[in-house]
Amino acid sequence: MAGLLACVEVLSCGSPQGASGSPYRIATAPSPYAYSAEARAEGQLNGQVNGDGTACLWITMNTSDMALYWPYGYSAHGHPLAVYDNEGTKVAEVGNQIIVGGARASGWTSILGCPDRFKSFWVVGQVSKQ
Repeated sequence: MAGLLACVEVLSCGSPQGASGSPYRIATAPSPYAYSAEARAEGQLNGQVNGDGTACLWITMNTSDMALYWPYGYSAHGHPLAVYDNEGTKVAEVGNQIIVGGARASGWTSILGCPDRFKSFWVVGQVSKQ
C-alpha cells in the first residue's frame, strides 16, 4: 500500500513548470512576422515566473525597465530562466547582458505575464548576446 501511495503522489505532482518539456507562457506575437526595425536596446535581461504558468521578461537599461514582446514561437524554460526561439535554440538567459533589435511599442498598457508596473514595452525583432 505504501508503494501505491508513493506512486500516486509522484503522478499527481508531475514536473515543475519551466522544465524542458513544459515551457512558461510568455508574451509573443500570435503569428510569424518579419520585423526589420533598426532600433536597438541593450541591457540586462531580467525575468520572473508566475504561479499561473506565465513568465515576464524585461530588459533593464540604466534605471529603466521595458517588458519584452517576443516573436512568434518563442518560449521560456528552466532555472535560471532562459528564452528559446521557435527552433528551440537558447537565445538569452536571465541575468545576462543582451542586445535586442526591434522597436518600442506605443499605446500598450500590458502584456501577458507582466505586472502592471511596466509602462514601456519592446517588440523584439532579433536577439544578440553582448
